[in-house]
Amino acid sequence: MPDTTSTQFPAGPITASPSSALAAVAQGTISAPYEIDRYPVFISQPGHYQISVNGTSGLDPTAALFNSAGQNIAFDDDSGPGYNSLLDFTVGTGGIYLMLGVTGYDGSTGAYTITGGTLTSTGTVAPSADLTIGAPGPSTFGGSLLNQTIV
Repeated sequence: MPDTTSTQFPAGPITASPSSALAAVAQGTISAPYEIDRYPVFISQPGHYQISVNGTSGLDPTAALFNSAGQNIAFDDDSGPGYNSLLDFTVGTGGIYLMLGVTGYDGSTGAYTITGGTLTSTGTVAPSADLTIGAPGPSTFGGSLLNQTIV
């Protein structure tokens, strides 16, 4: 179970707006093979969530969620449309801090967009203020994504 007391993430959250269409929560670029971008994630309420990472310009994104102990709790390569990543997960309690790692499969590079929200009873993803993705930066705990160390 993820650590629910951690506050180890950089400031500057970017929150999905619950009143808009599912807008981009974050954008980034993997500019070198096997580079890993890290995003702090805060989930304030229990629920069923999805985070998708959609690559552009040649990037085949791979995404993983880690708890504050550095344990991989969700991983995806191609469950989204095309070669995009789609993390589908449920949390039973609010106040959970996680780390999202994004990299390119097999060293691919390019830009990407991260979107996320709550999975509704009709199977659609709705923007949610309960899912916050912070500004990218280094993590403060260990873990790995495709054998690349997150430090």
